[in-house]
Amino acid sequence: MDPSSTYHQETTSTDSIMTAYSPNFIKHLVANGIYPAGYKPPDGQQLPKPINLAMLIKILSQERPSSPPVSEGKYAEFMAATTECDLDENVTELTRKITRLIEGTDGADSVCTRGFVFTNFADLTDGTIGKAKPGSVAGARAEQLDSEIRAFLNKYVEPSTCHNLIVPNFFFDAKGPSTSPTSFLGRACYGGALGARGIHALQSLGQGEPAFDGNAYTISATFGRRVLTLYAHHPIKSAGDGRTEYVMTEICSYDLLFGLESYERGVAAYQNARDWAKQMRDGLIIAANQRKANIPNLLTSASSVAKEEDATSDLGINKAQWEAIQARLPWRL
Repeated sequence: MDPSSTYHQETTSTDSIMTAYSPNFIKHLVANGIYPAGYKPPDGQQLPKPINLAMLIKILSQERPSSPPVSEGKYAEFMAATTECDLDENVTELTRKITRLIEGTDGADSVCTRGFVFTNFADLTDGTIGKAKPGSVAGARAEQLDSEIRAFLNKYVEPSTCHNLIVPNFFFDAKGPSTSPTSFLGRACYGGALGARGIHALQSLGQGEPAFDGNAYTISATFGRRVLTLYAHHPIKSAGDGRTEYVMTEICSYDLLFGLESYERGVAAYQNARDWAKQMRDGLIIAANQRKANIPNLLTSASSVAKEEDATSDLGINKAQWEAIQARLPWRL
């Protein structure tokens, strides 16, 4: 498999760019305070789980009365699609077929769109890893967030200037048999951390300092080797240097090929998670819009800088101007 098909590669000095398929990708994430599910720190202490983990488990396990029952025929179609794609080792085709069946038709206002390269996001680490491209992603529409806030937080909430999607906080990836579990976990950890960072930026806007409430508002889902797994992602404050770090925590998993009942439970959990993620981002966007009045002149000045004619970046500002905007942020991202 060509890693460039799933993770963006820079056109210059590609040898120095790591992808999720690079052997040291997970190690690099950990070194930068981005922790995958199951990671144990050297000191033996457990990383904090999100405060709302028990609530998430309960929400995801609920039945969906509005969803039509899964027929034996539909389940057989899912099994056939999984087997066919496993034989072809075509992860793109696997994602397309499996996503369509798992997404369903219920909750149409929260469904995922096909993934794209997150070219506009600020680097999550030191610029040595490729740009993320999840298989599928769900986020808000750009017009939901105040335009000045959107310009101010552009590099944290708008993954691409070529798409109308912002504040992504639900991600889905499927993998073929040739993809290692480690690289698959790395993809989900990376995308989820980017989503959690954007949510954290919205929460912290106008607060004077980062808002750490201990809850997760971002979810990633993966499907591979029969199993659908859902993860929560939340920010924490480092006990050492006080930087913002991101923790990935497994919520639940289902063997979708174990039988129709297991498949129904797994699909319901996926759709419940997707709908919940929409409720969270919509609520946080509304709250950020309402707080705008409490940040005098800050957003206005940032927006005016972004409109200067000598702009060179995707946002419409050069590097020095972007750094000047970052310096005025009331918190450390």
